Amino acid sequence: MAINSRRGQHPDIDPQTGDIKWQAYRYSDPRERAFQEMWDDPARRQRFMAEVAARQYEEDPVVQGIIQGRTYAPGDTPYAGYMQYEESRRIAREQAALHYGGNTIVHGDDVAKMSLQEYDRYFDERGRPRPGVVYRATSRDVPYDESTNSASRREFRNR
Repeated sequence: MAINSRRGQHPDIDPQTGDIKWQAYRYSDPRERAFQEMWDDPARRQRFMAEVAARQYEEDPVVQGIIQGRTYAPGDTPYAGYMQYEESRRIAREQAALHYGGNTIVHGDDVAKMSLQEYDRYFDERGRPRPGVVYRATSRDVPYDESTNSASRREFRNR
């Protein structure tokens, strides 16, 4: 009995015909090819756009003011437009950091993707942003308060 498995098969090979998919000829960059496949599926495209909108909503108001309402790479592919959007977002974050008196703005989502070396570069041993780093929390971040509330202070004094 033969087992039908795509395991080990090259992603550019059509499993039904054995031929190379047409996207392999049109998009040489595998990331662009994957993006275009996602973009061609209406449900996946809608989910992607919702994720982009949610990430943009979490951005600093200065960054939002710079990147929202623009058309990126008109007349080019959706992938080129998204790459231009990401570059504009990066530049807008740098401008926002300068606006707030820092050199770099670090977003809450960025921290989740950082390596330990990157984290150490932007945050000190207590988890606070280093000088020149502006930290922008997201709605999913848990605020950390080192202060002691008044009831705990009273209890500590009465011991």
